[in-house]
Amino acid sequence: MSALKFTIISVSLTLVSFTLSVHSLSSGAPLKVCTSLTPGHWWNHTTPIEPRQDEPPYTIAVNTSMVGQGDPIEVTIYGELFQGFLLQARVKDTTTPIGQFTLIPYLLQPRDCNATSDSVTHKDPRDKPNGTTLTWTAPSHKFGDFYFIATVAKNHDAFWVGIKSDTLEYTDGEETTTPGKPTTEPEPTTQSATWIVPSLSAMMSLLIAAFVIYY
Repeated sequence: MSALKFTIISVSLTLVSFTLSVHSLSSGAPLKVCTSLTPGHWWNHTTPIEPRQDEPPYTIAVNTSMVGQGDPIEVTIYGELFQGFLLQARVKDTTTPIGQFTLIPYLLQPRDCNATSDSVTHKDPRDKPNGTTLTWTAPSHKFGDFYFIATVAKNHDAFWVGIKSDTLEYTDGEETTTPGKPTTEPEPTTQSATWIVPSLSAMMSLLIAAFVIYY
């Protein structure tokens, strides 16, 4: 192979690798990372970049602590400017996203990981501001306690995987007590018997008085 041909092939491979690397950040998270939430970013186009293990400079906040079927809630990303992210709601100890993102800022886009708009990601690498807020709507069926989980990328080389919100309590709106026989039997009442006894005594007294007067 000539030196010129080798150089052309090397440059071509570098450009392809660079294009794929930039594309992974600019077009949003691909479907293949819906479960792992781990971006496929590469260092120098040869070595995969590992997620950061230090304390993330981002938090996920919600505007409520209890959610019922079909309830809409606001989800906000606080922290430094960020370029990319992938956000889902998951029932505890599961990896399948639930619910639907129904109001999404223009720099973001929905991603259909398991169902329509059950996840949301970026659409381009422009910086997203602190306080970016989305609206998420709970499923119309029972689901259980859950949290929001995200991967947030400050840039191509620095990202944090598995950032969680506080756990939200699922409430189905049903009564917490079961109707049925009372656990304590009511005390029997003696009001009626107590009332009858003096009434009979009074009647006897009246009859005796009437008999004495008559005779």
